[in-house]
Amino acid sequence: MGFLKKLFGTEEEKQDSKPKVKQTQPKQVKESKQESNSFLDQLELIINEAKMMVSKSPKVDTIQNLTQDIVEGFFYGNVIINFKNNLNEENQTELNISDKDITKIEKKFDALFERCEQTLESGSNKGKVNLKEYKDFKKELKQISENSYKLLLELEKHIDISTCQNRIKEFKEEIKSLGKELKIGNVESEDGSLGISIGFDGDDEDYEDSDIEEKITDFDNFSLEMDEEWLTLEDKQGGHFYGQYHISKNKKYIVGFCDGYEDASKGKSKWVAGQVYLIENKNKILWKKEIARPEHAFVNNKGVVFVVDWVSTSGELTGKIYLFDDKGKKLFEHKFDSNIGGQEISDDGEEVIITTCFPENAIYLFNLTKKELTKKINNTTKQRPLINFKFKEIKELVLNEEPYSKPKESKRKEELSPFEELMDKGYECRNSGKFKKGIDYFKEAMKIKTTGSLLKGIAYCYQGLGDFKEAIKFFEKAMEISPYQRKMLPKYIELCKRKKKSFDECSQDEIESIYLKAEGRDLKKERNF
Repeated sequence: MGFLKKLFGTEEEKQDSKPKVKQTQPKQVKESKQESNSFLDQLELIINEAKMMVSKSPKVDTIQNLTQDIVEGFFYGNVIINFKNNLNEENQTELNISDKDITKIEKKFDALFERCEQTLESGSNKGKVNLKEYKDFKKELKQISENSYKLLLELEKHIDISTCQNRIKEFKEEIKSLGKELKIGNVESEDGSLGISIGFDGDDEDYEDSDIEEKITDFDNFSLEMDEEWLTLEDKQGGHFYGQYHISKNKKYIVGFCDGYEDASKGKSKWVAGQVYLIENKNKILWKKEIARPEHAFVNNKGVVFVVDWVSTSGELTGKIYLFDDKGKKLFEHKFDSNIGGQEISDDGEEVIITTCFPENAIYLFNLTKKELTKKINNTTKQRPLINFKFKEIKELVLNEEPYSKPKESKRKEELSPFEELMDKGYECRNSGKFKKGIDYFKEAMKIKTTGSLLKGIAYCYQGLGDFKEAIKFFEKAMEISPYQRKMLPKYIELCKRKKKSFDECSQDEIESIYLKAEGRDLKKERNF
């Protein structure tokens, strides 16, 4: 499945003067599933989960208000973060947004951006991100920069904001009728005296429903139904499974998976592990595994299954991956010290890319045939964490250890400008460890023009030589002329201050410390938010 960044509009529209607005798939609040890429579909999923939660709770205003806050926080937090992600160099140029305006926006809304991120990461809405907050944001943004405001309006068109807002209004009305009514009755004790019993309507029914759940036991005789997203299995013994799935390219294997859940039906909370099934030719279950929280799974043409496990139910920064063969034998597992971000499988089903979130923010390339980790690099893309991506593009980034830039099809190597040729040669030298030669090429390119990427390239080379003082100087120069580099380079400056040539020389604790220092973030506070 993975998260995909979508560019909206026709091919003709992409060539005109409109800003290139990208809708990033809405981030998920805790416990929600990932089934769709559109804002409205994702909003509907969150609303359905909220309604289910309220239905099982006492019918009190506090619970209803809290749930409404979470849904509003999910939606408007995502809109604001999508705007932030689209405030890039390309749109800055097309809409004539000045560096001065960018700086004002970053300074003015820094706290709001952080509250939105915290709302989306934590699944709560203590930051009170809501419609009022969004209206104030729009008003203040228009006062700062009319052109940035136009970018926000363009984004609103792409996500169909009016339809989403109407759906939230409907949800607020629907939720008023949900929840269990308090019931009070008389009970007679063993000694004959009368007492009072207090409970909620529907308690007995809910208890029985949760108690009759059965798992598939007949692996050879069962019915299978599939739609675009979901798979249902049922056997004659009453066993039932409902979850998402992935099909191998040769159509021989299907892997079905569903998240775990918390069962409090018997008065004591208990975590019930999720399930993963491998099915062959739609008529035989080869094996079943119980895994804490299967967030996704892939299967290749040989029946090798790759499972992504979110593991934690408490918000701890962690994640795990497993590799099983077609017999269910575990080939390897790997545990992360950060939450897992995105995941994608190659077209041939032989490789998988996994990304991790803050504080590690890394990219892993795994080979399913060799049953090993091929390579790990630090995420150097514009996205932190990297969630929306295409496999081929990020594989190229991993192998080259440089941010991927899609080549312009109309411009061949021999047609590059003198500046572009010097830049290419500079980065080729940097990647091959020829740092002094790389600096020469970059400084030759400076005679033509100076860009943030050029200054960053020089800084990388000095860092590779161990000249950290010069590296910091050029990193800072790059930040002075490029708003994008101002966001990306503080961590590299902090790395140089610790006299490290790359993140590979750092322990996990050092990486965490570097990111915290560079971004001024309090990890302890974020974990306990």
